[in-house]
Amino acid sequence: IRKIQGCHTQLNAPTDIKVNSDGLIYVADSTKTGSGVILIYAAGADHDQAPMATYTSPGTVTGIGLVP
Repeated sequence: IRKIQGCHTQLNAPTDIKVNSDGLIYVADSTKTGSGVILIYAAGADHDQAPMATYTSPGTVTGIGLVP
């Protein structure tokens, strides 16, 4: 079991987590200002690791759907 936590993760209030077939970790979250964000972590990410990419939305993101 891995735990992604700490100030470098940019996590605020996660609402959904998905892992794709390559092991990339997708987290639906919101910023402190209320914008939605999808944080993407490398396969095997653990501890206080920063996301490798982010996608922002003007509204709340409450879920993630991955297509194989």
